[in-house]
Amino acid sequence: MTNLFNKYSIYSIDDIKKDYYSKTKGHWFDENTLRSFKSRFSDRILHDSNLFYFVSSEQSSREAKRAYSVRSYNPNNGVIDTVQDFQGFNSGAQAWSYVSKLIKKEL
Repeated sequence: MTNLFNKYSIYSIDDIKKDYYSKTKGHWFDENTLRSFKSRFSDRILHDSNLFYFVSSEQSSREAKRAYSVRSYNPNNGVIDTVQDFQGFNSGAQAWSYVSKLIKKEL
């Protein structure tokens, strides 16, 4: 498997943000966007041979329970996609377990 960490010098969510902004004019990581979704990120990232994966969490209202989403980042074009359902996981651990299985091709 290609080591994308070495190929793209992406080792953290901050590195993904920098790479994303170098390739797009998108608003995915803009403060206003993050605030409106009450988004948070784990600094952990994993990869397969083509994509980086990270977990985000969002909270739709103060009363709502925080939910977790698995995201993929394509370093070739700066595209971020949601893997599975938006807010499809009840915990970060569930989301990371899904990523691990996805990378190991167990899904």
